Amino acid sequence: MSIGYGNLIATTASQCYIYNIPNWNTPHIFDLKDSVAFIIQSQKYFCLIESTNGIMIHNYESKLISNPKIAGAKCIHLLI
Repeated sequence: MSIGYGNLIATTASQCYIYNIPNWNTPHIFDLKDSVAFIIQSQKYFCLIESTNGIMIHNYESKLISNPKIAGAKCIHLLI
């Protein structure tokens, strides 16, 4: 879960929910292939990191903007 820039992003094992803070009733929802290891937000976009799909950059209307592939990169889950 991450909150910032007027949006709350919550993920389950299979879906991502994007809530606009003034309007909690109708989140944008999209399906995920794997659980999310990390979420980082900016003013226009947010980044999800999954172990199978890698880096995914979305806008706050749930549109996939980019899914860059980095040769040889692997996602490592850290337990803190």
